[in-house]
Amino acid sequence: MTIESLIKLINSLSSSEKRFFKLQSKMQAGTKDYLVLFDLLDQSKNPDVDLLKKDFKKQSAEGSWDNSCNYLGSMLLDSLVRSKKEKNIFFDLLHQIQEIRILTERSLDDEAFKQIKKVR
Repeated sequence: MTIESLIKLINSLSSSEKRFFKLQSKMQAGTKDYLVLFDLLDQSKNPDVDLLKKDFKKQSAEGSWDNSCNYLGSMLLDSLVRSKKEKNIFFDLLHQIQEIRILTERSLDDEAFKQIKKVR
């Protein structure tokens, strides 16, 4: 995801969505360079990309800018889908249909049938 897209996405998040994202991120182990990037983008209103890169390198010397941008975008979208799934029946049904599809692909027809009954 481009830095411009990330900036726009982060600026569009509500405070509860930001909180949910950070809570989801804390569940992962290891270094979280993408959270450093998230905080930098969240704190700056009119960010200068070159300045952001320098600040990112200061705070996360071993982190990769491009990888962190891509991973942050992926994690943000995943977090938004998860939060929508809890609040919106459409997202929940779509997720359950995806589970059914995976079960049938793996020849777990009985489990898929149980899931279909639940969705109905």
